[in-house]
Amino acid sequence: MALEKRRYSDLDLSFTPHPDTGDLIPLRGDRAIARAVRQIVSTNFYEKFYNPSFGGNVISQLFEQYDSQTEHIIKTKIQEAIRDYEPRVRIQSIQVMYPPSQNLLSQNTLVLQIQFYIVGETESKQITFSLKRVR
Repeated sequence: MALEKRRYSDLDLSFTPHPDTGDLIPLRGDRAIARAVRQIVSTNFYEKFYNPSFGGNVISQLFEQYDSQTEHIIKTKIQEAIRDYEPRVRIQSIQVMYPPSQNLLSQNTLVLQIQFYIVGETESKQITFSLKRVR
């Protein structure tokens, strides 16, 4: 008997309707999980109603001095948030990269690269995105 691969699906937050039916198009599989991980990491505390501790609260670190301690705090916050709120994922590695351009550094921008395994799969996935502090 062949093992059936689990299909995950989430609602696409862009709310783009299907061109023919007008229904919302769900995200499926790897894209759904990658979107969920990104949303968890980029959500600050107190942004989600009735769950003030939801999210990574990583954006709160964007005004801090860039050093190894700040990098460790960011990695720890990401690991804890994903462990607590995304049971479909196991973290393999997290890289915190500071922008090579001094212009982006002065704009409080941070680039995150998260490599993870989806539970039940052997192939690792990776997402890379930037966080920017909006004043």
